[in-house]
Amino acid sequence: MDSSRIVSVVVCSGPRDEAAFAEAGRVACGARRPCGAWFWPSRELAPETAPANHDGLTQAQVVSSYGVWVAERGIFVRIERAE
Repeated sequence: MDSSRIVSVVVCSGPRDEAAFAEAGRVACGARRPCGAWFWPSRELAPETAPANHDGLTQAQVVSSYGVWVAERGIFVRIERAE
């Protein structure tokens, strides 16, 4: 949906497995380092514009996300919801 120098905002309507998040994260970040591609299930939950850095995400945005692809480490960090 949108990208800043460090953060990409991605809405995921397709597969939601680790491999799909990793591939979409690689595409969203491209060669940018550092880069984090954050994934949400809908446009309503995702920020309209990518913040300048990860601290610019609200707590509600973080906990409503699936997680973030951390490009410089090559890992997807899933956000687990506490019940």
